[in-house]
Amino acid sequence: MVAFDANVRAGHMNVVTDAVTYFAGREPQSLGDWLAVNRTALTS
Repeated sequence: MVAFDANVRAGHMNVVTDAVTYFAGREPQSLGDWLAVNRTALTS
């Protein structure tokens, strides 16, 4: 776990992939946008 934290701090884990687009078939969505779309379901 310490090695993982050190690698994150060093910037070695800043990899960008197309995994969401590939697996979900759509572009990624920000958390804020997702929460706005699903607000009713989350608060009822």
